[in-house]
Parts: sequence; C-alpha cells; structure tokens
Amino acid sequence: ARTQNIHGSTHLEMMATVMHRCGAGLSRTCRQTCLGNTAIIFALRCVFFHVLCAGVHGSVLPEVTAAEFGSDIVDIQWLGPAKQAVLLHTRAGRLHRSADGGKTWEDISAKVPALISVSKMITSPAPNSSTAVVVGLALTMYATNDTGLTWHLMKYPPAIRLTFIFHPSRPTWALISLWTRDCKSKNPGAPCTHKLMVTEDLGLTETRFVSKHIVQFAWGRGAQQDRIYFTHFRDKSGQQEMLTRWMNTVDLVSTDDFGATTTTHVKHGNKFVISENFILVAKPKDEHTQTVNLMVSSNGGETFGKA
Repeated sequence: ARTQNIHGSTHLEMMATVMHRCGAGLSRTCRQTCLGNTAIIFALRCVFFHVLCAGVHGSVLPEVTAAEFGSDIVDIQWLGPAKQAVLLHTRAGRLHRSADGGKTWEDISAKVPALISVSKMITSPAPNSSTAVVVGLALTMYATNDTGLTWHLMKYPPAIRLTFIFHPSRPTWALISLWTRDCKSKNPGAPCTHKLMVTEDLGLTETRFVSKHIVQFAWGRGAQQDRIYFTHFRDKSGQQEMLTRWMNTVDLVSTDDFGATTTTHVKHGNKFVISENFILVAKPKDEHTQTVNLMVSSNGGETFGKA
C-alpha cells in the first residue's frame, strides 16, 4: 500500500509518471536518455528523443498537443482500465481532468468546492482502479470512484494532522489516522491522541474507530491484506506520549475485524516494516541504554525471532 502525506510529489515520481506515457514505445537506449535528465526539462527532452528514436527505428510518431494550466503542475495521475482518464493538480490548487489521455482538459475544481485549494492527490493502487482522493489545505477530502466525473465529501472526525492509506486491492477501503484537535498547543490539558479509523466505502458513511494512541499502522500483504497491523501505547488513559525514544510501553498488534479484537505479536515492538515475505520489528533490548533487537517473522506474524 502507498502511504500518502499532505505534501507535493517528488521529482522522481513525476518523472516516472511522465515516462509511463511518453517513453512507453522507446528503445532501451532512448528511455535511459530520457531518464537521465532533470525533472524541469525532462518532459520536453523526452518528447524530443521520442521523435528522434521513432525516426531511427521506423516507429509511428506520436501526436503532440499542448495545454496551459496557469501555474506549475504538481502531480499527474492516470485512472481507469484503459488509463485514458487523467487527473492533474497545479501549484495554484486547481484540479483538472482529461478524458482522452491528456489531449483536452477541463478545470473541475468547482466539483470539489469545499476544498478551496487542492494540496494533494492520492490514487488507489488497486488494478485498473478509477478511484482517487484529493485533499485540501484544511484537511478536507473528496473522493471519486469514476475517474473524477463525480465526487463526494468524505466523512471522518476533525483533525489537525492526517494520514491516508488505500487498501492494496480494494479501492473503497482505506485507513485514516488523525491527530485530534485536542493536540493543539492552545489545549495543553486536553487528552491528545492519535486515532486510527477505517472506511469500507471511501467515507460515504462515517469512518469506523479502530484504536487510539497509535504510533504506526499498515495493511498486511498477500493473503493477509485485509489485516491491519499497528503499534500503540498500551496505556490509553490521558495524554498520548510521543515516541521520541525506544519505549517498553508500546506493542505491535493486529486486527482482522477492524479493532473489535486484537492480537499482540511483539510486546514492546515499537516500529515495523512489512514486505512481501517478512515483517521486521524494532524492539527495545534495554530502554535505559536505548539498544534494540530486530525481530523478524516469515509467517505473517505468527512467530517472531531475532534477525
């Protein structure tokens, strides 16, 4: 699953996205030439080398069209089974859509009026997905299931900070973590907590509470992709601590029923990484000296041993 924070996309992501469309028909040498350029001039040089390589290899030259958006492009995402629907958002916070692979564009910002300005765009990693979410500066989120033709306002509790993770294969499922408004500095005595929520309909109905005092969270992989793993503070009374050091008060757990029941996998497990075949967990060996043991599981968290 792809974790998305509320920041702009990297140059590498933009280059990979453009390469998907611009360099698909190039020879290996020409693709390497395109990828060797900086993000600023990448798109223009990619088109140039596409034309050059097409002439050399006898390929059909691509049709090139130009479009202006009024400000710098922040992100571009292709959606739908044929990848002909394209969503684009700009530095000015405007949202644009193309239904023909980028030949013509429509400013659809008015379809998400409560956002005022788009700060982030997130697409589902599910195969052939038509689902995307856009996030506004005030952490308001709108979602679409039809490549941007229609949008709905997502329902979830108010927050001062938010993280969103799509399910790897179910486009309407997602995890949403939020730091409550009680965490604002002007509410020093309020019970600040980091909550974990889940939705199965992309926020059409209110999100479901999973747990609080969360440190880290993720969907499982493979046969366990519907399982939610997270680390959390055992003591959930009062103010949540910040994990500024390795601590014995945090455990790695999982839930298969959205928080109704949990299974503890590594007591004192603070941080974890899930790959296709392994789960790695950092567990304090000595909290005073801040030494750690790295634990590993190759059976979906059923058992762990020292790496």
